[in-house]
Amino acid sequence: MSSDTGHVEAAECGHVTRAFEVVLDPSPSQQRWLRSYVGSMRAAYNWALAEVRDNLEVRRAERDRGVPEDELTPALSWSAFSIAKRWRAVRDEVHPWHRDVSIHAFETGLNNAALALKNFSESRSGKHRGPKVAFPKFKNRHSRQAITFVELADGVDHRHWINPDSNEHVRLMLPRRAAEGSWERRHTRPKAQQEAGRDRRSEIAWLHSHQSEAVREVWQLCDTGRAKVQALTIKFEGGRWKAVFRLRLLDGSTRLRNPGEPVKHHGGAIGVDLGLKHLVTLDRPVPGLTDEHGHVPNPLVLERHLTRLRRLDRAIARCVKGSKNRAKLLRRRAKLHGKITSTRKLFLHELSRRLAGGFDVICVEDLNVAGMARRKGLRNGRSVAEASMGELVRQLDYKTNDRSASMVRVGRFYPSTQTCSQCGARAKLALWQRVYHCEGCGITLDRDVNAARNIAAEGQRLMREQQQQHVASIRGETRNGEPRPGETEPTHHHREGGHRSSEAATVPASPPRAGSRDLPVPVA
Repeated sequence: MSSDTGHVEAAECGHVTRAFEVVLDPSPSQQRWLRSYVGSMRAAYNWALAEVRDNLEVRRAERDRGVPEDELTPALSWSAFSIAKRWRAVRDEVHPWHRDVSIHAFETGLNNAALALKNFSESRSGKHRGPKVAFPKFKNRHSRQAITFVELADGVDHRHWINPDSNEHVRLMLPRRAAEGSWERRHTRPKAQQEAGRDRRSEIAWLHSHQSEAVREVWQLCDTGRAKVQALTIKFEGGRWKAVFRLRLLDGSTRLRNPGEPVKHHGGAIGVDLGLKHLVTLDRPVPGLTDEHGHVPNPLVLERHLTRLRRLDRAIARCVKGSKNRAKLLRRRAKLHGKITSTRKLFLHELSRRLAGGFDVICVEDLNVAGMARRKGLRNGRSVAEASMGELVRQLDYKTNDRSASMVRVGRFYPSTQTCSQCGARAKLALWQRVYHCEGCGITLDRDVNAARNIAAEGQRLMREQQQQHVASIRGETRNGEPRPGETEPTHHHREGGHRSSEAATVPASPPRAGSRDLPVPVA
């Protein structure tokens, strides 16, 4: 099955851009082409960074010698257009083999370098949000390997990217002016063993896929006019080659499809507390989704494979560098890491789909995940990273928008754990204390459940304040102000089986009826 990476872009004209990922099965000759492509991308990226670095060092040395600013060596422009223009002028000297590789490989490296330099420049000037971004590092063979093919010619559609005869093969863009020797060198079979009269390029122009149904689904979406392929990215991740279609949905929808069983809609608002032992704790138990206390256990995918990973690492350390056995073990370790990542991703997508489709309002806490991982004395950085709490919140953010629901973020400094969810009293708890006992009202309940209830109450309060501010901002400020009654009410989201307005959704829903069918969340 295909996997939607969940990437959403606020495009113009209301269009939505999504990524559709499939696993490829390239032949040995196709793998050689792909490795040469990612190597060319890396060479172009490193060349661009070296040019900028040398220019900065020359200007810095001239300033140290006292050269006036107007007499310094001209600074290089860091824009993608300027870098590509400079590379085209010197490509025959720096990369004389560029004609044997697709031009898209070099364009990908140059565009990535321009984006990295832009992030560094904006971070240095204060425009970039988040932690400081250092000068980009040079890539090596162990860096991310990905190339993006973009064909902007008129008349290019999905038939250019997917084989129209089979609807299941993905195009591999080949160089137009490659020398004949390069084809002989990279082809699997000798020329004498190939079929007579057959073009050798046609044998490696189409990549076979392990997920033929997913490729056919992309074809059907584009052939029926619902989507359009903007670009194709081929990457090496988790020991496998993968193709990512960047699709722009044209029919006004925001979802490619609805995988899995239908989600039971409970309605109302729900509070979500994120943690390590229990990945998610809801303010009330939901049949088929949580246990009787409202907990969703953490799958701990990495923990189950740590023993196997340690054995592979020890075996790799004993091998001679450059040997075939070491290469085999490296491939096994990369595939194991890919399996861990895919399993965790499927679990998070299933959990976020059920939460976003089952409730009208989802209240979550805005956690500082990076700070939690770096907290001294706890040594839980690996556990925090494996929980992927930030990724779960990101998926909930765009999936609630797809389903006309709302997600409210509660501030990270809100004392959800220290506050009693019944009387509002404050009490400090250590990390090892998992039960909250209030001395004021005498309530005793689970620490995470208490936090989830507080998050739900605070999220509903923030949502009501936001709606009141919205209504007050569009009303007349004076007695003679012109009223606009048609715009004073909040937007109504009509959903089948749910509440009819966003304010009504802040009221918790009634308990589900007995006998309701809810499928359990698969624990990877």
